Amino acid sequence: MPSTTIATPTSSTSYDALEKLLLCAEVVQYGESGQSFNVISSALKENPLLTSSPNYDPGRLSGDTLRERWRDLVRDEGLAGSGGTEEGATTGGGGGGAGGGGGAAGAAAAGGGTVRRGGRVAMRNGMITNSSTPSSTSNVPIGEKAVRDLTRRIWESYQNTMKEQVQADERAIAQLLDEIGNLENDRAKEIEDFEAEETRKREAESRRGAASKDRG
Repeated sequence: MPSTTIATPTSSTSYDALEKLLLCAEVVQYGESGQSFNVISSALKENPLLTSSPNYDPGRLSGDTLRERWRDLVRDEGLAGSGGTEEGATTGGGGGGAGGGGGAAGAAAAGGGTVRRGGRVAMRNGMITNSSTPSSTSNVPIGEKAVRDLTRRIWESYQNTMKEQVQADERAIAQLLDEIGNLENDRAKEIEDFEAEETRKREAESRRGAASKDRG
């Protein structure tokens, strides 16, 4: 877990895979309204998976920080503005549809209002403006289904991250075992060579002793 204290977060990458996963899991349980992040903050500050880290910093888990992290995560995953507001604009305001002039289009035509479709706003009096999604859209709840889909996506990402880390650890362990094996083999060879040399010395001394005895 990163040890840097983030007072004003700017990116969801400031949280690691586990932190993002736990945040998503709590949003599934408590929702994504403004006040729910204070409850989520209390829950995460009691989670031993986070508090047991030597780099644990409760400031990273404040309600305001979590709200920012959730907003950034939703934006980074391409879900900003995907909540129920767009559906409501196209389905509300009467049920006449194309035949009866109902729905948002009918309401706009009858009352001189606007029709919002995604990032575009069609206005009466011959004016059409192309406006991007306002910054406040990122604070609009994305809906329960989108939250669960996002949580599943983050869970899969977390699984892949853990698999990669385990595989990296396994490779490191295998390399370490190879190095230990090589050291053991080198040491065994040194011992074998030393014993062979000692044997040759003893045999040479024995031969010299036998030769001296024969001369005597």
